[in-house]
Amino acid sequence: MKIYNNLNINKKHQRSVVAIGNFDGIHLGHQKVINQAKQKAKKKKLPFGIMTLEPVPVMFLNQKIKNHRINSLDQKKSQLKKIKLDFLIIIKFNKFFSSLSAEQFIEKIIYKKVKCKLLYVSKNLHLTFL
Repeated sequence: MKIYNNLNINKKHQRSVVAIGNFDGIHLGHQKVINQAKQKAKKKKLPFGIMTLEPVPVMFLNQKIKNHRINSLDQKKSQLKKIKLDFLIIIKFNKFFSSLSAEQFIEKIIYKKVKCKLLYVSKNLHLTFL
């Protein structure tokens, strides 16, 4: 599994299927999104990857919350490796990123940088925090 800590995505991982989410503790909802995306990638013969945010947005947006996570980043990586991803994109959630509108996120990050062909998200993903 290739890990990207920036948005310089290798061409072989572009035009892929990407699932986006915190994926903190891979619960049944996460598993459903991941499995659907992975199956679509296999069917279409495309690379499969996950995009996640670090730190967890709620911890960045509310400095009083010191630990709002189930797993550390290293534990999350370890769990995701077991899923046999082709790649993992870890986006640094910071002041710049948090100031993006949903439209800017889609255009600047998803369309221009990640360049994925299909994007899977859970029903409770909210881009309003961007």
